[in-house]
Amino acid sequence: MDLPEDVVVALRQVTAVASPEALAGALAAAWAHGRRYGELLAGGSVPGSLFEELDSALAGR
Repeated sequence: MDLPEDVVVALRQVTAVASPEALAGALAAAWAHGRRYGELLAGGSVPGSLFEELDSALAGR
């Protein structure tokens, strides 16, 4: 899925000035929130294995 052009532009502007550490922290926080929201919407029927790769990538930030 492609992101809308305005979102791509905004992401490029923000990431151009962000430190790698700040960006990694922001991505980890966004993932944690997004995951909980996705699980809430799915009513707890999301298999944990679906998120394992992202969990592990962001845990080692």
